[in-house]
Amino acid sequence: MPEGICRYCSQLKPLVKAHIIPEAFFRAIGKGGEALLLITDVASSPHPKRAPIGVYDNQILCDPCERRFDKVDAYGTKTLLHTLRGAALVPLRRGFGVVGFRAAGIDQQLLKRFFVAALWRASVSTGRSSSEYASAQSTKNLPRPL
Repeated sequence: MPEGICRYCSQLKPLVKAHIIPEAFFRAIGKGGEALLLITDVASSPHPKRAPIGVYDNQILCDPCERRFDKVDAYGTKTLLHTLRGAALVPLRRGFGVVGFRAAGIDQQLLKRFFVAALWRASVSTGRSSSEYASAQSTKNLPRPL
């Protein structure tokens, strides 16, 4: 494992492979057996890159800090891939049409933390593909998501 400064705790430690988006999402949509193509900015890379288990970075988090994301990652993955199907979504009707859906039994705060955590990892990532959707501003003063 490479050693470096953890972007979460700011300590010099061995760094681990941290997925920007939890690996379960890539496994769920790539069940056909073919590796997913990662589409990037054509100017920086004219050739698509295969991403069989997603986008990750081994230069942003130490193991203890990566594990801090486990609860929100597990909840976001379970909610988005399993819970929000069928009966969990209750249509909200106005007049004769559906104007939205209410998600029954969803912890909205925990789900928001999942999205913020994924965006934070993308914003501090050193990888080329992650930096394309991360802010160009300095991430030094970003609040920690957890």
